[in-house]
Amino acid sequence: MSWLVERDVRRGRDYINLSEWNQYTSKQREKFLADIASVIKNGEMPLPQYTLIHRDANLSDADTDPLYAWARAERRRLKAKLPVAPTSADQPPGSR
Repeated sequence: MSWLVERDVRRGRDYINLSEWNQYTSKQREKFLADIASVIKNGEMPLPQYTLIHRDANLSDADTDPLYAWARAERRRLKAKLPVAPTSADQPPGSR
């Protein structure tokens, strides 16, 4: 069992390592936060093989709702900080 847990942790860290959060770009962070929210909302965590041996590890709505709300709010905050690429409509007349 410990090998399975170790494998799952390694795979998770290969995808996202929260210890390296500040090294990710804003776009990468947005994607990770969207993924976190999706996994939480869809009840995909904890993994089924983990809850087989830890039956009390199932998360209630009281557990997941704050995580989901945080991931969505943090993603909105990041999106608000990103500079918007200028469009031709943003350019002054005569410069197009």
